[in-house]
Amino acid sequence: MGKMVNVSGFPPEVNAMEVRQLFESITGSGTIHAIRLKKTKHGEKFYALVQFAQETHANKLLTQSNQVNTPYRLNFHEWKYEIDSKDKASMEHYIDGLLMHFGFLATPEKFKYLYSAGCSFGSGNQNLHFSAHLSEDYRMELPYENIGQISWHLSQEKDSKLLLIQLKGGPKIYENQNQHLDPEYEKLNFCRGGFDNEWIRTTDFTSSSLIGQSSAIVFKFPRELKVDFKNILINSSLLHYLTLELGFSYSSNTNSLAPVVDPPPEFGLPFEVLFNVSSLVQNGCLPPTSLDTAFYQFLDPKTLDRAFIDYALPSYYPLENVRMIILLG
Repeated sequence: MGKMVNVSGFPPEVNAMEVRQLFESITGSGTIHAIRLKKTKHGEKFYALVQFAQETHANKLLTQSNQVNTPYRLNFHEWKYEIDSKDKASMEHYIDGLLMHFGFLATPEKFKYLYSAGCSFGSGNQNLHFSAHLSEDYRMELPYENIGQISWHLSQEKDSKLLLIQLKGGPKIYENQNQHLDPEYEKLNFCRGGFDNEWIRTTDFTSSSLIGQSSAIVFKFPRELKVDFKNILINSSLLHYLTLELGFSYSSNTNSLAPVVDPPPEFGLPFEVLFNVSSLVQNGCLPPTSLDTAFYQFLDPKTLDRAFIDYALPSYYPLENVRMIILLG
């Protein structure tokens, strides 16, 4: 049994949202992932390809199809071809009304955020999926292999908890093209999070490329909400309090997707040294708050032999289970 069901016999005036409401009255709210209504080759009738989030939902509709109450006769069949990407369709829950913060850890207990937005959140088999709700909608996919560490934390707000994701790589970003879709297309199609052909790949949409300057993401969830993750290990217990504070941009080139640290002008650091420091910061191995005059003086070839500098910088990259080194003054 798969997640797809083919249902034929719909009149032409039916739309995808009506089909969703009709079937979810049997399978439960939020169980349908996608619907495509198509006209039959012969006649005026339409058939619906329905993709469920779980096989059990599809099976429930097939076994209880006699309970679907319509003035017209419908025929139900299994269907083997999925109409949306398997990973996005594997999300059992897509949570709306959340808040996400991009930024970096200044200390293990303090997160500095550079950019915040309302979002939706879901967990697939291979990626975390989250969407930013702005004047334009953006969708992001974070492959699990791009996650360094993930942990729950207590929030200063008693009714909230915080999910901290420390990054090894950035999310893929897509921009919604739904405003350009034909109304007839929207009538006949539904997909939770939008079909893939409704999105185009884009880059950092924030001013000053703040996502590119972020080495971690924090999501704020209701304290009592149970969140299920697929194929990713995470301790469900809440760790220590995590304080959120407004941070600052550290890049000297805010129009570039690759951030570059900006040392004081009196330090003429070689490009290779700047590149290595920028990489350490971007990967969350050094917090930008540690980049003070004393730090840059340590990297100045005028005060320290270049060979020692080149030897020391790689030591800041994390060991197998260490994500970040905090420099203590």
